Amino acid sequence: MKNQEEIINDSIKCETPPDDYNIIETNCFLSLKHLLVMYHNKQISPEKATKLKQKALVAYEKDKKQQEFWNSIYQEHIQHIKDTENARVKLHKMLNGKDEYNRPITEETLCETINTCMEIISTIFKGEFI
Repeated sequence: MKNQEEIINDSIKCETPPDDYNIIETNCFLSLKHLLVMYHNKQISPEKATKLKQKALVAYEKDKKQQEFWNSIYQEHIQHIKDTENARVKLHKMLNGKDEYNRPITEETLCETINTCMEIISTIFKGEFI
């Protein structure tokens, strides 16, 4: 994501937000652009413009941090899916009786199924699990 200075400079130089801006950056750009137009048209005082600019930048930083947090959550979820792919496929085959797992239910096969489930759970949940 862009830093505040880049967005401020772009709002001064450009008429429209650059194409590579995401929604949060575009929102900040348009807010700053609107303030700049109001200031040049003498609709707001320099003090008011500075105050509103700071509010827009604080809102941008808050939204940026929230977006980065959610991106990290999504990346962690994707990593869990990748890390458990083989075990989940194995479990699916075991439960549906496919391939080498097409055999009668015994204590050994139940233990193997439970062990596969525990492998998936322990990969996803780091730490104590009861």
